[in-house]
Amino acid sequence: MSQKGFTIIELLIVISIFVILFAIVGTLSRSALPSSQIKVEADVIEMMLRKAQARTVSQHANSVWGAHFTSTQATLFAGTDYASRDISYDEVHELPSAVVLSGLSDVVFQFRTGATSNTGTITLTHSTTGQTRVLSVNAVGLVEQ
Repeated sequence: MSQKGFTIIELLIVISIFVILFAIVGTLSRSALPSSQIKVEADVIEMMLRKAQARTVSQHANSVWGAHFTSTQATLFAGTDYASRDISYDEVHELPSAVVLSGLSDVVFQFRTGATSNTGTITLTHSTTGQTRVLSVNAVGLVEQ
């Protein structure tokens, strides 16, 4: 008499293989999240700077535009400096709690040329993994990662 089906040993082996595969996938996805989070935030900061430059060159709202940075947020603003800006134009981006920003505090672009005297770097750091992304701003207003 022949019985059809699986033995308990076969079932335990299959279940063990699935558990190992899920553990590997879970570990890989957790390590990829901080890396992608830093990249996304760096892209957002870069696009904010490009938007400020484009608005300045096009004389949007008849004003120069800039970006102001703190460790937890970035603000796109209209005006020659953050302190005397027109707050009705502010566009604020809050950074995730695990991402810390350091470096330049203000970048303001010049009419027509889009150049800036605020040159340097902006560094984004993931507080739990230590991963970083650096953006550099040069005198002609070029922003690079």
